[in-house]
This record gives sequence, C-alpha cells and structure tokens, in this order.
Amino acid sequence: MQIAAVWESEHPGTSPRVSMRWAHNLTQQQVADLWNELDPGTATMTKSRIYQYERWPTATNGRRPSVKSLSMLARIYQTTARRLLTDEEYARYDASARAELDTIDHRDFDTKFRSHACRHLTASGAAIPDAGARNPSSSVVAPSSVTPIEGMPRSEESSGSDADSENEILAAAADESAGFARVVGQTNIGPTDLDQLEADVRHLARRYLTEPLVPLFRKMCRIRDLTFSLLNGRQYPEQTRRLYVIAGRLCGLLASVCSDLGYYDAADTHARTAWLCAELSGDDKLRAWILSTRSLIAFWDGRIQDAVQHAEHGISFSAHGIELVRLRSLEARARAKLGDEERTRSALRAAEETRQHVQDDHQYEGMFVFSPGNQERCAGSSYLWLGIPAASVTSLERALVYFQSEVPAMGNEPSYAHTIVTRLDLALAHLRNGDLDGALEVVRPVIGLPPDLRLAGVVRRTHVLGRLLATPALRSTPLAQQLAEQMEDFAVHNAARQLTADVRKSRERSP
Repeated sequence: MQIAAVWESEHPGTSPRVSMRWAHNLTQQQVADLWNELDPGTATMTKSRIYQYERWPTATNGRRPSVKSLSMLARIYQTTARRLLTDEEYARYDASARAELDTIDHRDFDTKFRSHACRHLTASGAAIPDAGARNPSSSVVAPSSVTPIEGMPRSEESSGSDADSENEILAAAADESAGFARVVGQTNIGPTDLDQLEADVRHLARRYLTEPLVPLFRKMCRIRDLTFSLLNGRQYPEQTRRLYVIAGRLCGLLASVCSDLGYYDAADTHARTAWLCAELSGDDKLRAWILSTRSLIAFWDGRIQDAVQHAEHGISFSAHGIELVRLRSLEARARAKLGDEERTRSALRAAEETRQHVQDDHQYEGMFVFSPGNQERCAGSSYLWLGIPAASVTSLERALVYFQSEVPAMGNEPSYAHTIVTRLDLALAHLRNGDLDGALEVVRPVIGLPPDLRLAGVVRRTHVLGRLLATPALRSTPLAQQLAEQMEDFAVHNAARQLTADVRKSRERSP
C-alpha cells in the first residue's frame, strides 16, 4: 500500500483501484484472471469490467463496483475495501453499504491462491512479479516487471473477449497516454526558481572578489545543495540543462575557494564534479571556464604539465571571446613556468589578438570576468617566470592601473585578491631588477590586508619575497630586513588558518 500511496501523491487524480493494481504490477487482464481463480462461477470477470471499475466515477463509461466486487478486489490486492475508494467515492454509497465496506479487511488474506494463480498465469504466458514486487512494504520491482515509465502500467492487449468493445480498448490506451503525460509533464521547478538561483550565483561571483571566502564558502554550499536536490527531482529538459549550468558554476566557485585557501585536492574534487555538470549541460562556455579553473588548480599544485593540458583542452571549446583570452593567458603562464619562452610569447600574442575581437564581455560578472587587468597580470607573471623582470614590471604596472580604473567604471569594487597579488608580483619583479625602493613602495599597501583576506596565493608570494630579501645582496640592508620581518609575520596569520580555527571551534561547540 505504501507504493500505491506514493504513486497517488506523485500523480494526483489517480484512482486508488488503479494505483493498487500498479503497486502489484498487474494488468487488468491479470486482475480478471485472479478474480476468476478466486470465484470460478458462471459469471466470468473480464478485463473490460475491471477497466470500468477503475474509470468510475470520472468517466461516462465507468461502472460503480458493488460491495461484493470491492471485497474481491481487496482480496486480490490484500488490502481493505475502504482503501480502494477515495473519500468522494466512499460518500456515494449508502449508509448500510458504507458500514459493510468498513468491515472488509483482507490485508492478512491467505496468499496460497496467489501461488496457484501465478503458476496458472505464468503457464498462460503472463509476466508475474516476484514477491518483493508485490510486497506493500517493498519498493523493489522485479526486473521482469519493469515498465517503460516508472509507475506506469503496461499497455493492455485485447483478450479477444466479446465483452471488450473497441471504444473501451481505445479509451484504455488513451488513459495510458494521459498517464504518461502526467508523469513526464511534472516539474519541481517553480516559475522563478531558476532565475533566483542564477541571480544567487552572480551575487556570489561578485562577493568573491571583495569579501572573506570562508563565510562565503558556506553560502555556496547551501545553494549548491539546493540545486542538487532540485536535480534529483523531475523537470523539463531545458530546466534540467539550466540547473546543470548553475550546479557547474557553483562547484567551480567552490573549487576556486579551496584552491585560494590552499586545499588543492578538495579543489580538484569540486572541479571534477563541475566538469561533469558542464558535460551534462552541453554548455561550451561552462566547459571552457571549468577547464581554466582546473588549469589554475594544477598550476598552483605544482602539476604544470597538467595545467597546460587543461588550458589546451579548454581552448578546444573556445573559438573566440573572454574564455579564449583567459585560457591563452593561463597557458602562457604555465608554459613560462616550464621555461618555454617561444610558446609563452605565442600564447600571449594569441590572447592579445583575441582580446581585440571580444564581444561577450558584458555577459560576465565578478569572479567570472577576465578583464584586461587580469590579462596583463598573467602576462607580467609569465615574464617573471621566464626571468625577464623589466617586461614583467611593465605588464604588472599596467595591470594595477587597470584594476584601479576599469572595475569601478563597471559599478564594482576592485578585487582585493587580484590587486594584492599583482603588487606582490611587481615587488618581486622590482627586486629581481635590483630596485629595492620600487619593491618597498609597491608592497607597502599590502601589509594592512586583514588576515581573513590573505589567501594562499598571497601567502605563497610573501614567502618568495622573504627569501629574496634574505639574499646576501639585501640581507645587510635595514629596510630590506624590516620588510622581511613584516612579511614573515604577515604570512603567519592567513585565511586558511582562520578556516582551521573555525572548524576547531565548531567541533568544540558540538556535544
């Protein structure tokens, strides 16, 4: 009965006599055959009559089952007569009939006749489900009884009985088509759900650039979980596709958070799930963005060849536009880390040429944007890895100018993370160019960055900066030593440490 109740809740308007038959995975003909096994009298029950009982009272060709008929159906379905009627149907019987119906209970009916009947029906070529499929407490359906649409009955075939009219057979087939439409036409998506989720993702992408990531991470998880729960339900194909895009972006953002906090294994796990969502959505721009995220993760995890391969894979989904600029820039930085100057310069030229023809930049917000400032930052970083500090200084200085001018013009605050890592890379380039004063000037604003905004990329660069300041050429310089001490203290207090502290406090509060 539990299975029948589930189907009735999922498919409102289904007759309880139909849902009980579906729950036992029986056709109307099989019900009629079981009836005749129980009552082998002169009046033979037919599939047509079972159909009429199920159609009552909503159809003109329906027929109200008598108390005796309901008792027989209750025996077949091992339930109560009352369970086979809706409240409205029950009210159509007079008081004495209702009193009799209330006493009919065949839930403990001896099923020996079922075994005999099953053998008889099997011998006649009918498919009978196993006990697990008939058991009301079991949701398992025998493989032999699986139907094309979950919860839908198999099409009835004409038994050749004289009682079967063409009209009833055609009407039964129409009912099954209508039942199919009720199942596949359902959606768990409200009229504004997708728009709200997409707005939530845009909001998170904007906040990513300006707020501490640890509290933002928790909100990302909540919205991702909501999206996953919706995907577990039923919706129209286009709604499903949009949900996969939303889920892919959320998992990509979670991957970025983990990477920015230095948890690269977790980042890669989120990114793989994001890639699956991108594949299921069929969205090439999402595929390209996820692969750029995977390239970033691999780069900072020390898997430089993987970073190149992810970027190249992403390029195969990007003939033009922002994603191609992003991927070419990341490819250039990874190739620079490998020491391949020729291919690095080729990738940088390709990024610059693509930028000149970009027309989709208005489609991106917050974390999804790849601005000219970010492009210059990647170029400056590439030159830094190649050991060309003068070219690095030129690109990184241009990047800082972009970050201070372009983002406010778009109505957003400058990204603290992009600005800070650009300053630190520029300080490194000045030091490698022999310019201590230039390094001190550009890094001074970094010192005041709050600990919860000190991401892994910031901490990593301060360690490199500290090692350069400790070289023999600078070790004896008071200003260099002072900056080295400040950088060491700066790196100790960071966002990843805050996350660890928050987890520890949460565990302490748990009973």
